[in-house]
Amino acid sequence: MKKIISAAALSLLISAGAMAQTQTQSNNTDVKAATPQTAPANKTIHEKQENQQQRIGEGVENGSLTPKEAKHLENREADIQKDKKEAKSDGTISKSERKEIKKDQKHASKAIYHQKHDTQHMNEPKHDDNKKS
Repeated sequence: MKKIISAAALSLLISAGAMAQTQTQSNNTDVKAATPQTAPANKTIHEKQENQQQRIGEGVENGSLTPKEAKHLENREADIQKDKKEAKSDGTISKSERKEIKKDQKHASKAIYHQKHDTQHMNEPKHDDNKKS
């Protein structure tokens, strides 16, 4: 029961984050909407961030991410967002700041992939070896 409640709460948290990003995107006219299928190879920092949030949300929904894994990945994304905000604090993101943020996003993307494809799944049935068949 606790797992279901935790998963529901985490899913709600991720949905709220995605809605906030959608609001940010609608206020930012220079950002183009992109789907994974039609996205250009050279995405902006913002587009990568949205894509990674979507991937985490999908992992929670389909059970390929446990609540603990999703929380860890969300914290990583929040750190990248904080770095992005700090980089923009002077009005522009320098080349070195952009490079560092993109490197962090690349590592986060790999972590999302590995966590979604590991053997821990929230929806896996529990096996009881003591049951008689």
